[in-house]
Amino acid sequence: SVLVLRPVAFFVPLPVRPPGTASPHGRTVIDWDVMLKGQLEALPTGKRVFNPPKVMREGTNTRVEFRVSRGDLVSLLAGLHGPGYPEVKDIKVAPLMAVSLKSEEEAGEPVFRIKPIKDSDEQLVIGEQATEWSWDVFPTRTGSYRLYLSVSVFLFPPDGGPRKQVKVEERDVTVTINPSYRLTQYSGRIFTFLTGGLGLLGLQKAWSYLKQWRERRKSRIISI
Repeated sequence: SVLVLRPVAFFVPLPVRPPGTASPHGRTVIDWDVMLKGQLEALPTGKRVFNPPKVMREGTNTRVEFRVSRGDLVSLLAGLHGPGYPEVKDIKVAPLMAVSLKSEEEAGEPVFRIKPIKDSDEQLVIGEQATEWSWDVFPTRTGSYRLYLSVSVFLFPPDGGPRKQVKVEERDVTVTINPSYRLTQYSGRIFTFLTGGLGLLGLQKAWSYLKQWRERRKSRIISI
């Protein structure tokens, strides 16, 4: 008799690997979402202050400030220049953060011209010192419009990969823009016109009255 050997197939299921563990082939599987979430939760919690005013004047620069710190609240609030009421909230603080302030647009143009005091949105947050972002905001028209605030932290993978920017706050602020600047301009022009016209009219009336008085006085002297 002849012995015939037939191949037998074996199926070996691969083990399920948890995120961030090594595979049987020596490769590391990284779950970025889990890693970033862990880094974000490990960041210290500090305070932030933001002082957008509820009312602005058209055509007038208004200072708006944002500060973040892990220190005391007194130093965080000291020396603010903007007229808006300072809002204080808890926030995650990282060594490198970015803060931006954007304007609502109308007909493709920004309603607010926003000029940052510093060139970059990114700044280092060192120790317990307060780090500030500030802008000069110039409303170009009247009405109720929105400003958009965005705050991000930067996280760095342990393997030296590219940094990840994670937003920790996004909000919009509605600002009412009064037409004080335009009305002041128009009112000033109208006031100048009216006072100039009335002044000239008054001089004409005074000169006419003086001439009449002189004529009456002269006629009296002649009659006497």
